[in-house]
Formats: sequence, C-alpha cells, structure tokens
Amino acid sequence: MNSNCLKQVAISLAAAGAMAVAAPASAGAILSAVSATINSGGPGSGSIADTFDRWGLPGDNDYVSGVTDYDTYIASNPLHAVAYDGQEWFGNENSSTASVTYNLGSLKTIDAFALWNEDASGIGLFNLLYSVDGTHFTAVLSNVAPINSPIGFDYGPQSFGFNAVDAQYFRLDASDCPQQDAGSYPACGIGEVAWREASSVPEPGSLALMGAALAGLSLVSRRRKG
Repeated sequence: MNSNCLKQVAISLAAAGAMAVAAPASAGAILSAVSATINSGGPGSGSIADTFDRWGLPGDNDYVSGVTDYDTYIASNPLHAVAYDGQEWFGNENSSTASVTYNLGSLKTIDAFALWNEDASGIGLFNLLYSVDGTHFTAVLSNVAPINSPIGFDYGPQSFGFNAVDAQYFRLDASDCPQQDAGSYPACGIGEVAWREASSVPEPGSLALMGAALAGLSLVSRRRKG
C-alpha cells in the first residue's frame, strides 16, 4: 500500500476515533427499586412499596425506570402529592429513626440518589449505604441533612450525587425524625426515592477503534519521516 493510501486510512481511523472520544456519554437513566425491606422503625403506617412505586408522583409527569433521563426528570421538579394514603410510608409513631433496604433488582452502576422528603414527618439526617449482596454494606453518603419540605404542600425531589458504585442494594438509615418544624405525626416519613444509573463509558469496540486510529497516525508519521 502506498503512502497516500496509508495516509487516507489513518485519517479515516483518526476521524472515527475522534468521534468516539468526542461523543458525549449518554445521561444516566432514573431507576426505581423493585422491592424494599424495613430493617427498623417499622412496620409503621402505609406500605414501604409506596416509597418507590411512583404512585405519589403526578401521572402526567411520571418516569419510566431505566429509560427516562434522571437529570432532566429531576430538573422538572415533579411534585409528590402531600396526601398520605397509598403514596407515602411512615415509621412507627414516636420513633425518631428508621432503616430501609432497597433492592434495585440487579447489579447497577449508580452515582446519584433522589429523595422526596415527606413534608410533615420528613427525615432530618440520613446515611446511604450500598451493597452487592445485601449483607455487607459500605457508606456512600453520611450525615446528609435534606432540605425540609414545606408542611402541607406537595414537595419536590432532592438529588445527592456521589462517586459511582456498583450495587444492587441501598440501605437508607434515617434519623432526627421528624424534620425540624414538623407536623403532628412523630415518625420518619418517606415520600419517594430513586437512583441514577451512571453515564455510559466508551464500549470496548470504541476503545479498540481509538487504538487503531492512534496506530494509523503513528504509521503515517513514521512513513513521512522515512
């Protein structure tokens, strides 16, 4: 193959590699849990499934787990209904702490957590821990104080980012409940929770393509020097 042909091949490979590098990573999808277990502070009032089944979110602004873009959805400030029945969960009355483990259904790479902090009996502080097996947990967020939601009004989500972790289970340990200036029910209340699947990284094929592009450029450079 002559030098002109080699040069053309290298330029084509380099362009393809550049596109692979320059293409932005797709934004992470929002994920809901598939099940949850109350570790402490329960059984409480309501179903713990009400904290991840999206029933409390507006029907015309709901999300599809694993499909809807997390950042776009959270930025739209979807308000959770203030009504309790079938839409929120409360821990045992007169308990200031609660712990719930959420199961995402399979191993995911996660880098953010969203909480709709219940308006009257919201969480004052929380720790978020992750696990691959549901037994051994490691903290990813500690002593986080979510914003108090105004009492008696529909309330929006709060998002908390962290370094991406591979996990199937997340444990939410809540304390200092109810939130400051709370309403009449002394307990930990959860409106809704969700997670963000981490943005994608270049596929192995893309990495190979970039490597081929670099090799092609190197070959052209050597030919020109020769």
